[in-house]
Amino acid sequence: MVIQRSSLHEMEIDVNNLPLRHPSSRTLPKWAPDGSKLLLEMGRQPSVVDLNSNEVTGIGPQDTWVTYTDWSPGGDRVTYSYRGLHDGQKDPHWGIYSAKPDGSEPKLLSSTGWRGSYSPDGNKIAYHLVKMDAPIRLAVMNADGSNETPVATEQVLGGMTWTPDSKAIVYEDWSTENGQIKKIDLETGKKSRVLPNSHESDKTPAFSPKGDKMLFERFYSPGRRTEIRILDVKTGEDKPFANLNRSNHDATWSPDGSKVVFTSNTEENNFDLYMVDADGTNLRQLTDLPGDEYAPAWSPDGKSIAFYHYEREAPRGQQRSAKIVHPEDKSVRTVFKEWQ
Repeated sequence: MVIQRSSLHEMEIDVNNLPLRHPSSRTLPKWAPDGSKLLLEMGRQPSVVDLNSNEVTGIGPQDTWVTYTDWSPGGDRVTYSYRGLHDGQKDPHWGIYSAKPDGSEPKLLSSTGWRGSYSPDGNKIAYHLVKMDAPIRLAVMNADGSNETPVATEQVLGGMTWTPDSKAIVYEDWSTENGQIKKIDLETGKKSRVLPNSHESDKTPAFSPKGDKMLFERFYSPGRRTEIRILDVKTGEDKPFANLNRSNHDATWSPDGSKVVFTSNTEENNFDLYMVDADGTNLRQLTDLPGDEYAPAWSPDGKSIAFYHYEREAPRGQQRSAKIVHPEDKSVRTVFKEWQ
């Protein structure tokens, strides 16, 4: 199956001092729970790639931009968002759908949302509630789309993540001058700042599998520098974590919590992948390809890391691909190209 691709497109949001990750890593590759497939975003239409047969299946409609995908913990559904007419609407709007991994049986979950994210237990979906002439807010619904409930009133423009126990959501609040990471307990409704003493812009929270540690990015306006930091959830203390040079992003825990992989532009302004032990020691470089390697995602068995590769010197339309690196021997293979 040949899928037409186009250049990356973002919903334009005018927010002063809003730092970005690598320009393309708004979403990471998503592994199927059994490790047999990858859900990728590399153009107008996401793709599910079967790693055994190399079969490629498009997800969502082909005549509009489809984005913000996620895989259900059970592996039987994928979610995606696109802007269009949903449920009898007269004007185009963002909506969230789910479908089987082969693209069949699409179901509308929300006609006023995007960026859906399954809870670890698979029972709920957190998402951005997007309504005309209203700020983007955090909301939660059941996995079947029922009981849509706003849970935060702040203007939420950044990312979000579930705690491993599915009881709370940690999200970025950009309603103030600097980004803040906040937490909402879904049982009590209590909200709190995760880093109350921070005066910088914090973003991209990522919990360890046990939930006792949290990695995040801190952006410093002077020098446009981003560092990765680690928070001890119990004590509330945070500190720098395995940073290189000036711009470090996309820190991701291994499934067993023993290692972290991230991207950093330490050589000739190219982003490469690095791996480090969970205590910040034993740093080693995993990739050194032409251009940028970014948005790493561990396989469920912890033996492979999927990532996106952007080769800026390649001909237009042939710059982006998805690859897998094996940390044990650093071997790399390409699993999808935007031009295939």
